[in-house]
Amino acid sequence: MNKKLRGFTCLCAVLAAPFLYAVPARKVVKSVTQPDGSELQIRLCGDEYLRYYETLDGVPVKESGNGFYYATLSSDTLAVYADMLAHDAGMRTPEESQKADSLKQIFEGLVTEIREQRKSSQIIRRAPTRVTSRVFGGQELGAPMEGKKKGLVILVNFKDVKMQIENPHETFYRYMNEEGYRENGQYGSVRDYFLSQSYGKFDFSFDVVGPVTLPNSMSYYGENRNGYDLRAGEMALDACKLAKDSVNFSDYDWDGDGEAEQIFVVYAGYAESNGAPANTVWPHQSYVQERDGSNLVIDGTVVGKYACSSELTGTRGTVLSGIGTMCHEFSHCFGLPDFYDTYGTNFGMDVWSLMDYGCYNNNGNTPIGYTAYERMVCGWLDPVVLTEATAVRQMPILSDEPVAYALMNDANESEYYLLENRQQKGWDTYMPGHGMMVVHVDYDARVWGMNTVNTRASRQRMSLIPADNSLKTGNSSYAGDLFPGTSQVTELTDTSVPCALLHTPNKSGLGLMSKPIYNIKEENGLISFDFLEKNSTSVRTALQEGAVKGPWTVYRTDGTKVGVVTTREEADQLPSGVYLLRSGKEVRKVLIH
Repeated sequence: MNKKLRGFTCLCAVLAAPFLYAVPARKVVKSVTQPDGSELQIRLCGDEYLRYYETLDGVPVKESGNGFYYATLSSDTLAVYADMLAHDAGMRTPEESQKADSLKQIFEGLVTEIREQRKSSQIIRRAPTRVTSRVFGGQELGAPMEGKKKGLVILVNFKDVKMQIENPHETFYRYMNEEGYRENGQYGSVRDYFLSQSYGKFDFSFDVVGPVTLPNSMSYYGENRNGYDLRAGEMALDACKLAKDSVNFSDYDWDGDGEAEQIFVVYAGYAESNGAPANTVWPHQSYVQERDGSNLVIDGTVVGKYACSSELTGTRGTVLSGIGTMCHEFSHCFGLPDFYDTYGTNFGMDVWSLMDYGCYNNNGNTPIGYTAYERMVCGWLDPVVLTEATAVRQMPILSDEPVAYALMNDANESEYYLLENRQQKGWDTYMPGHGMMVVHVDYDARVWGMNTVNTRASRQRMSLIPADNSLKTGNSSYAGDLFPGTSQVTELTDTSVPCALLHTPNKSGLGLMSKPIYNIKEENGLISFDFLEKNSTSVRTALQEGAVKGPWTVYRTDGTKVGVVTTREEADQLPSGVYLLRSGKEVRKVLIH
């Protein structure tokens, strides 16, 4: 039968490493003039553990003197290779091309090892105990995030760099809290964003303190060593100590476990992730600690998770940063990992998730809305698991109603597809396409905890199934990603293109879902499809088109009589579920949602 998966209640205490989580590098290409007069196009890559520039075909480069040179990893340090000046792929000599390709392959092999070493060097500390009240597949989910909650935002100036916007306290208070905030190009405030994703269930507002002035310079906190920030954590530590007389930190302990976890630092100036100099701070989420590694305790409360982002966007000017980075980092505080490839260039979820590049939609001013998976983790949606032949008709837009469908791998409860209707409205206005999004989830607790969800090209664990069978970046390719898309793909089966692949073989030993979807249609922003059978019938279709003559006697699938309906409107009042619809000798199985 089709059902909404319900969980059970248990208590669990878990150990977790306080790894840094961060936004991906902004995909900004810049052109630099080399000492030989040639123009070289490069882009920033990486994350909080290792960041570097590369050519557009993926060869690492390092700035030295007045130019960029091919680079290699020596131990864990990016170093210039043999003083060989870098060029765009089309301008290289055959010898240079061969060497560049070799350096690229060597770098790709070493970069994963470097990041693993840096992650493993993080101090292990206890994550807050959460009551597990829900389960989906093989994943235990924390209690739903509901009601009114408070977070703390600390605005900070560096000793040598001050905030440039006028009235920073007032501006950021409105930016965080104001209903319908539209200034500075924003679609709404941070509070607006989370109210919308939760369907009004989660009212997340913020106290704003500062600006306070830190005791050290920007370059002190943002100094890079071998591609990562040395003292960014000290910035959060100093900020909390400077704010302690303005607030009571126990107000931000949501579950009474003695730990405040929703602390956000907005620092003056620009972010390294946007291409600003290496001595600026890369936005991230981590844990506050004293300089000796002990817990910071204020107001009898351990100051736990913090996140941070910059005042301004880009690398020059005074344009306020969009809320996308802040929403991304706060989502880490809620327990969501990164869905971009934190090690390399796998597609991940790209523009289709806030936890990947979707935080930058409309320059970060209109970050993409949560996926069905992200809403499920937060307790705002329960997917309907499809198991029997069903016709889904008029599937509502995800941003309007908490409706999504799941197809499960019967041999691995942690692997499944999520189907959701995404349209270009509200927070999704700047999505590059519309239609039914199909996301392949392959959950593993250790991988989620290590924040390495999409680092293996052969097994990306939170990935889009593209309708056009092409995981390429760029708006022309993105437009074909959702079903039916620009290619009008109306099926997802074991033999379609793309086909319904699995990572864990199903009960028949095949690496295929073997649960076909047919007749995918998009009409007036609503999605329809048939599951298992090509010509299934929904109750709305049956009543509207006269496929079954009334009156209609309605039964549950176990044979229990529900009642008699004579109109479509009466049928719409039935609770969501699968029913048998009888009229005379004719019986139809139908879905009401």
